[in-house]
Formats: sequence, C-alpha cells, structure tokens
Amino acid sequence: SILLFSGGGSPTWRSFQLDDDWSTGASWLLESAAYGRMSANLVFNQKQANQALSLLPRQQYVYSLAYEKTGVWTIEDIPSLSQRLTVEGEAGHFIGDHADLSGVGSGKNRKGNGYFLQVSGSPVTLPALGYRARFEAYNQDYQPNGGNIQSDRLSKEGHISWRFSSGLTARGRFQRFRSGWKTTNPVDTDVYGVNFSGPLGSSGVSGGLSAFVQNAESRDLTVNNITKVFNSNISKAINSRLSAQAAIFYSNTRDKTNATTGASITRQYSAGVNWRMSAWGWDGTVSPGVLYRAVRPQGSGVQQDINPTLNFNAIRGPQMLSLSWSALDQGRPSNLGLVTRTAGLNYTYRKKAYTLGLEGNWYERNPDKITSARTDAWHMGAFVTWNFDKPVHTSVATTPEEEAFLAGNDAPAIEHTSATDRFALDITAIKPSMRVGDALQSVKDAGLGKPTEQAGLLLWFARVMRDIHQNQRLALEVNNAVISRTDLVIEFDDIHDVAGVRRTFERVSEQLLQKYGQPDAFFSRGDFSANLIADVAANRFIHVLQWKRDGGILRFGIPSRTDGKVRMELQFASSFPALQDSHWSMDILQ
Repeated sequence: SILLFSGGGSPTWRSFQLDDDWSTGASWLLESAAYGRMSANLVFNQKQANQALSLLPRQQYVYSLAYEKTGVWTIEDIPSLSQRLTVEGEAGHFIGDHADLSGVGSGKNRKGNGYFLQVSGSPVTLPALGYRARFEAYNQDYQPNGGNIQSDRLSKEGHISWRFSSGLTARGRFQRFRSGWKTTNPVDTDVYGVNFSGPLGSSGVSGGLSAFVQNAESRDLTVNNITKVFNSNISKAINSRLSAQAAIFYSNTRDKTNATTGASITRQYSAGVNWRMSAWGWDGTVSPGVLYRAVRPQGSGVQQDINPTLNFNAIRGPQMLSLSWSALDQGRPSNLGLVTRTAGLNYTYRKKAYTLGLEGNWYERNPDKITSARTDAWHMGAFVTWNFDKPVHTSVATTPEEEAFLAGNDAPAIEHTSATDRFALDITAIKPSMRVGDALQSVKDAGLGKPTEQAGLLLWFARVMRDIHQNQRLALEVNNAVISRTDLVIEFDDIHDVAGVRRTFERVSEQLLQKYGQPDAFFSRGDFSANLIADVAANRFIHVLQWKRDGGILRFGIPSRTDGKVRMELQFASSFPALQDSHWSMDILQ
C-alpha cells in the first residue's frame, strides 16, 4: 500500500495559519507471508518561529526503513524448542533543524540517526513463558517533531514473564539507559525490577505488587544516587455494586555524593471504595477515599499530607453529572503548612449534534503561617457544542446464520488463532447472544484456562494480545445464559507517565489495525497530557476506532467511567452509543 498525506495545524484559533506546523509525507508498505512487513517512510515538517519560546524557524526531513515479522522459529532436530518470535526494527535518518542546544543557531542544519530493534516471543510448547529484548539509540540531533522518543539516549532492556494457571503474572526486568549519550558527561542508569499482577489467591482479591532498584551515575560522579521503590495495590469486588481498593507506596532515594545527609524517604498509604448506585433513572458511582503521605527529604524534617476525597459520577441517558470534593492538609515544620480545599461540578446534556454544559470550580487556600492571607476563588461557566461530523451506524442487523443459531441450531464454527497470530483469541468470535457453553469452549481452546466468576461476569486474567505486556483481563458479560458483550481490558503501567501511556495506546492501536484493517469509523479529540484522567472524565479526550463485524460492532478506545478509572477497552457488542459519547465502558467490571 502507498500512503500520501499533507496537512497543517496551528496552536491558536485566533490567528490560525496552517504553515505554523505543516507536514507532508509518504509511506510505502510491502507485506509478505514469508518475509514479513517492510515499509519506507519520508516526512517533511516545517514550523514557524516562536518568539515566546525563543525558537527559530525549522524545516526537517526524516527518512526511515521499518521491518516486522512474526513467525515460528524451529530447530529441526529439537522441535520442543520451537519459539514464537516477533522481530521489529526501524532505522531513521534526520536532516534539518531542531531547537537550539547551545546558543542561537546551534540547532540549524543538523543530521542525526535513530535505531530501534525489539525481539519478543515465547516457547510454542510453553506459552506461559514470555520474553522481550529491546534496543534503542537516538543521536543528539535526531529530534523529529512529534516523535515520541528521547534524543541523545541509548537504551537496552530485557524482560521476562511467567503466567500462572490462576492468571497471576510475574515479570522481571533489567534496563540500562545512557542519557546525554553523545555528551562528555553521560549519566548511566541501571534498573532491576519485579512485578506481580492478577488475582491474588482464591478470595476474589486482585492487584499488583512491584519493586525496583535504580542506580544512576554520571561519568564524573557528580550524579551518583540509588533509588529503591516498592508499590502495591489491591482491589476486591465485594458484590456487583461495591468494591474496595487499597495501596501502599514506599520510596528511598540516597545521594551517594553526600554521605552526611541521609536518604529521602516517602511512605504513602491510600484506601477507598466505589459504590455503584441507581436512583431516579440515574446510574452512578460514589467514591470516597483517603490518602496519607509522609515525606522525609534528605537532611530535613518530616512532611505529612492527609488528603480525603469524595467523587460522584452519574449518567442518565444523554445527561452526565460529575461532582468532586477534596481537602489536602500539608503539615510542614515551622508553621509552613497549608490546607487546600477544592470542589468541582461538571454537567453535560447531549441531544443529537448538540451538547449543552455547565461547569464550576471552587478553591480555598489556608496557610498555617498567620502572616499569610487566606485565598478563595471560584468560577462558573456554561457552553454549547455543535458536532457536524457525518453520523455513523451504531448497530448491525442479525444475519441469517445468527438467526438460525438463536433458534437453537448448531453453533457456527469458530476460527481459532495460530501460534503465529498476535492474538491468543479473536474476541469477535464470541458474538453477542452466543450460548455461554460455546463461549467457554472457545476461550478454553485458546488456552486461557478457567474463568473467575463475578456477579454477571466471567473473567480471565490472561494476555490475549500476546505482544502487549501490560496487564489484560478478558470479561464476558452474561445475561440469561447468553453472552451480551465481550470486553478486553488493557491497563496502563503508570497513568501519570504521559509518554508511556501514549506509546502503549499507539502500540495497541497499531496491532488492532493490522488485524482488523481500516476501521469503518473513528473519532479523535484531545491530546495525551498530564490532565488525561480529568480530560477522559469530562469527554475532552476521545480516541475511538470502530469496525463492523458479523454479529456486532468492535470498538477500541479509552472510555470514561463513573469510578474515574482510565484504561483501554476493546469491546464487541451488538450496539454502542455515538462515537462522540465516551460513556461505553463496562462499568460492572471494576
């Protein structure tokens, strides 16, 4: 396939100029069952000068060659050592301008290279074992606009995982990063870590435990510190409406260049509950919680934070209501503490192409120091939005084969995936209205084992997308002994790591596009940022891909939830709300 594109954008609508940030590019993709996928890419980007950021005009070209192949590698004499492998690689070359590094004009007319290589896989006869090796190298001058990479950095990583029959997954990792790779004083960082995630025992408790040690050292030893981190979180669905969660975080950082000041230590404990409720046609979740944090900075006294919170999110047809309250008591030595209270309101009503909204925030800041004044602030706003996107179909008619199946005839045959497929199970094979027994057999044939039963759900802690190493859960919603919808939940490793969240989302999207092809519909709004949690809850962040399949609609994205959690979901159901409506998560799956 050949792809040609060109377009521009501007950071402000008041003086909108396409050449503020203009890109033109081409991509040529070749695919062969025997040799894999290969592509050649070229992108040109032009940016105007930005006086506020002291940036000169920039023009740049980026060329790259990429390769990818998934297959089974066998040893003829020892077939038991056969490996299912995925090899990915890309080499890029940068020519042009980027932001100045050392003085005005130092970013003009530069050249740089970037390299990426990753090998991941598992033994064919032992699929519970997984491994991944990754290498990246980006020169100081390899700075493509919009690229989700870190320039002047050399990275080497090794990961290994084991999935137990219960669904619990254990992972180990070793990572070595060299920042300032091409400078005279680079910083080498070594990370050793372990992680356990999934169901913890047979009591219905699930969660994750992780620990790592990180050592960072510069060549001249002006940077020389070691960090130890332990993090755990557990959750339990008490019943179909009530769940509880708790978390513990511990961090110890010691600067070895100064042996007299001791370590900086952080201890943090949090707990909360989510109560799903229904009243007067509203479906919502009340989420009270509390966090306690004690921080002892290196060479200083203890700082304590107490942060109770209360959130309420509800939906009633086209209406959405969100209320929040928080009080943060920051205890500091020498009467330097501070109490901050905030409250928020967000209400929207959707009707066809229109959205009406009301939002408000209240803020109070009360310092302990008597000479500092108290601060109060509030604001209210109302808005109306008109979406003029072309409407899309949101339901699929029942086929004659499905009508025969619903009438009690034999279930249609399901095409199972092979060892070379990146998906252990194609969830579109489990169609809405399929009998539970047939669905269970499909999942069993895929090697995912037995499910955990929750109220109205059958749940597997399993890696359905084999090359995605984040935590995954497969859920079948059961209603009257038939499947009403199927959901694959993929968690982010760290929702506060903006670059990591974006990389994970793009990687999952890429694999779905490779498997299901061009989507029949899609919608994009908002960017990945530090405010992602609030943006998802307020419908400001929507990135959805949707495919029509026999028996239903397949949809992928980050839906908003009444409990405020942010995660990726791949759902197969008979119908969905409009693409611009982000409230399609399986709320019963907490």
